[in-house]
Amino acid sequence: MTVPGAQLLNWEATVGDITGDGKAELVVGANGEQLGDLKNAGDVTVFRGSASGVSQSGVVRISQDSTGVPGVAETDDLFGAQVRLADYDDNGKADLAVAAFFENDRGGGLWALPGTSSGLTGSGSMSLGSADFGLASGSRFGETPLD
Repeated sequence: MTVPGAQLLNWEATVGDITGDGKAELVVGANGEQLGDLKNAGDVTVFRGSASGVSQSGVVRISQDSTGVPGVAETDDLFGAQVRLADYDDNGKADLAVAAFFENDRGGGLWALPGTSSGLTGSGSMSLGSADFGLASGSRFGETPLD
């Protein structure tokens, strides 16, 4: 059932050891999150792992407006539409892949944020978009599951 005027909020979740301390962090993507006046800009929330499970202290939210993250948040980007943690650089710490289907006029985009002993960082992160591969506008690069 659709409620007129309701904000559509989709979410994704992934679990992995971002800090390399043997405790898994939980990352939740909310592609319908409003940032200021930007509807559906999207963001991801990182919950730290602890000996007793996921902790509510030290929670970090990341968007395209976070320091070091390439790009800028815009209305309807849907950043966080997909999130996956894996050790992409083989350093013992999970890195985060984030997709935004509607980035740059629905061209789509994918970001990689490195995991460090202190958590995820925008420093050294990178982004790829549909234009990097010669794809047409509206191709929604990154919409296919990241698995």
